[in-house]
Amino acid sequence: MSARPQPAEDGFTIMEVVVATVIFALAATVLAGLFAKTLGLAQSNTQRTTAANLATTQMEKLRAMRALDIPASTTTAVTVGGTTYQVNQTAIFGTPNGTACNGTGAISSKRITVLVTWPNMGNVQPVRSDTIRTLGTGTDDLSSSTGAVAVSVQNAAGTGTNGITVTLKTAPGGVVVGTQTAGADGCAVFAGLAVGNYTASANTVGYVNLDGTQATTSSGVGITALNVSKVVLPYDLLGGLSVTPVATGGYTVPTNLAVTLSTSIWSPSQKRAYLNCPGSSVVQGCVSGTGVRLAASLFPASYGAWAGTCADAAPASTTLAPVTAGNTTAYNVTNLRPVNANIGVVTAGSHLYGVHAADGTCASGEVYDFGVVSSLSTVKVALPYGLWRMQLTSTGNVPTQAVTLSSGVVTAQNVTVAL
Repeated sequence: MSARPQPAEDGFTIMEVVVATVIFALAATVLAGLFAKTLGLAQSNTQRTTAANLATTQMEKLRAMRALDIPASTTTAVTVGGTTYQVNQTAIFGTPNGTACNGTGAISSKRITVLVTWPNMGNVQPVRSDTIRTLGTGTDDLSSSTGAVAVSVQNAAGTGTNGITVTLKTAPGGVVVGTQTAGADGCAVFAGLAVGNYTASANTVGYVNLDGTQATTSSGVGITALNVSKVVLPYDLLGGLSVTPVATGGYTVPTNLAVTLSTSIWSPSQKRAYLNCPGSSVVQGCVSGTGVRLAASLFPASYGAWAGTCADAAPASTTLAPVTAGNTTAYNVTNLRPVNANIGVVTAGSHLYGVHAADGTCASGEVYDFGVVSSLSTVKVALPYGLWRMQLTSTGNVPTQAVTLSSGVVTAQNVTVAL
């Protein structure tokens, strides 16, 4: 009897299982990517649609306002569906041939832009909506008997500084007419003004004018009917100059050393004395710090510097260094020369002073205290160029010896000081 055939043991081999798994994984990855991309696209479309609705809503609010009341710039955060949108609105006054700050003629329009952005936009463009509100005589409080003033707040580059609050006052008298915030172009416009004279001012922490002063006021400006008068307020983030006196090794520089700064933006004189700041304060127009002298409130520009404030302290030439907005620039001054003060017999507790007489540049002269000295010792000090008296009192002409320091001095000058 022949054997009965056995059924075939068909099935998947290990290789077939591996190949199938790989194919399935690849397919799943592709599908997951497509699914994620589809979800991302759907979310992006939803966010852009929401942004468009927010822009439309904001624009409708602005259309319902009187044109003169629409602020120059606002930013509002709105959260919808877990996403926070930034609704930015700007409004710029226009004339027939430009903006209020750079055009001519009477105010004729207000150009309004609403821009909506949101996080993780990627390559998606923000939603933008624009409109122009026409302004004419007899509407929006504009009349044939009033005028306007356009205040251009400008940084060191001559472009607009936005976000600065500008106050307009009558002149003389100083009665506040109103305040406006400079827009994206740095322009603050006051419209519907009675004919007369006005001044514009700003006082924003961290900003300074050409003189390095936070509070700044324009000269008087006259307003005439149906015209836009122009005012420029130079105003920028302050910078600083960190002045390091460079002296021969071992020679002591006065801790309260005064310096002179020079720049072309100052008038009528392009150089100014920066004396030691009172106490530990850091204020405009003086220098603070021990050793390194910091002039901490400067309008961005190029500055030169030298040690001392008297006329004979100035070197033949100086190097200009750029001071930029929000930054402090390092600067070395080298117009210091060494002096060996040989002390005779002195009373215990006596101080050594370097004294420079007053002149047309340093009206009060300069006095530097080098501290207590001992009899029969040598004190090594460094002083700016000029004629100095080394003495043991800060004033008077008690026993003293003069020393002249200049660019031609190459070795330490020796003087004898005693009571």
